[in-house]
Amino acid sequence: MKKAIVVGGSMAGVLLGNMLVRQGWKVDILERSREGLEGRGAGIVPQRSLLAALKRAGVTIPTDIGIRISKRVAYDRAGVPFATHFYDQYATSWSLLYNLLSDAFPGQFHAGCNVTEIIQQADGAAVILDDGRGFEGDLLIGADGMRSTVRRALFPEIQPRYAGYLSWRGMLEERYASSDFVENCFSALNFSFPRGEELIGYPVAGPNGNVDIGHRRFNIMWYRPVSPGAELRDKFTGTDGIHYENGIPPSLVRPELVKAMKEEAHSLLPPIFADVIARMEGMFVQAIYDLESDQMGRGRVAVIGDAAFVARPHCGAGVSKAADDAACLADSLAANSTVEGAIAAFSAERTKAGRAAVEWAAKLGSYFQMDSNGHRRSDYAPDRPPISSEFIVQHTGIELSEVGKL
Repeated sequence: MKKAIVVGGSMAGVLLGNMLVRQGWKVDILERSREGLEGRGAGIVPQRSLLAALKRAGVTIPTDIGIRISKRVAYDRAGVPFATHFYDQYATSWSLLYNLLSDAFPGQFHAGCNVTEIIQQADGAAVILDDGRGFEGDLLIGADGMRSTVRRALFPEIQPRYAGYLSWRGMLEERYASSDFVENCFSALNFSFPRGEELIGYPVAGPNGNVDIGHRRFNIMWYRPVSPGAELRDKFTGTDGIHYENGIPPSLVRPELVKAMKEEAHSLLPPIFADVIARMEGMFVQAIYDLESDQMGRGRVAVIGDAAFVARPHCGAGVSKAADDAACLADSLAANSTVEGAIAAFSAERTKAGRAAVEWAAKLGSYFQMDSNGHRRSDYAPDRPPISSEFIVQHTGIELSEVGKL
C-alpha cells in the first residue's frame, strides 16, 4: 500500500488526508500542536468547490451546516445603509467543518509532532521530529501553513510579505447582542468603510455548531493599516513581553490595545457595529500577508494551501483554495503512474491558480495599504472621496445600480 505523510493537521491537511485514504493510500497526519484545532478559525462562507471537496473527502454535509444570509448591506458612518443587495447564501464556522473532516478521517492523526528535518530520496521521502522520531512514505505533503517547514526546506527563498495592514477579529454570542442588532443586521453580510479601512460582519454557527436562533454567533473582521516596524511590533507584543512575529495567541493580546481599538470603533464605525465590538471578549489581531511560490512541489514533496500561496482574505476563498489544491493533487496522483509526475502536473496547474488568487486579493487590499512613503492613505488626502462605487462592488458583490450616493 502506498503511504503518504501529511505535515499539518489543519483544514488543508485533513481534507487531503481523507481524499488519499479513499484512493487507497495509507496516511499519517503530523500536527505540531498538542491541543485540538477545533477552536481555531472563525467564520467562513463556503463556496461550491469547498462543498464538493468535503463530499469527496467522505463528509456528509448536514442540511443545517450554516446560517442563511439573505442580503448584503453597506453602511455609512451614521449607520444608514447606502447599498443593499438581496442575495441568498449561508455562513458557517471553520470549527464545524473541521470537526466533520476530523471525524471522517480513518487514518492516523499524530498530535505534538514538530518536524525539524525533511529528507527526500529517489524512492520516497521522510521527516524527522524534534524528539528523534521519524516517518517515511512514498509521498510527503506540506500542509503546514504560511510558515511552512516543508516549504522552507524545498524553497527557502519564498517568504511571506507583510501587506501593510492587519485585521481585528472576534465573535459575539447572539444572546449578548442587542435586540435591534439581531433584528436588523444579524442575518446579513454587513460592510462599513471608514476612510482607508473596512469592517465585515456576518453570522456563524455557535458553540458545537449550533445554528438555532439565540445560539448563533456574529463574526467581525476589521481591516486597519499599521506601519511595519515599531507600530506593527507593538501590536504583536504580548502581555508576557514577548514579540510574536508569526501570530500572537488571542489570550496574550494586551488589554490596553483591545481597549484602544474599541474606543476607536466608537469614533469610526456605525454605532451599531461599535456596540457589537464593545460587547466582544477575546478579540484577537491578525497581520495580513502575501505569499507566492514559484512551484508547489519537487520530486516526491508537495505543498498545498497556505504553505504555497496566501491570498489576502478579501476574497473569502482561503479554505476553498486549499480544498481545490487537495482535490487537484489527489486527481494528479490517480492519473499519473509516478509520484514525481503527479506532483509536477499538480504544481503546473495549481501554481497558476495560486498566483491569480494572490494578485486579485492584493488588488482588493490596495485600499488599506500605506503609500510608497509609508503614510496611511487617509492621513495625506483628507479631502478625497473615502471610497469609490467600483470598490464597493468589488468588495461586497453588490450590484453597481444598487449603490446609493456616496
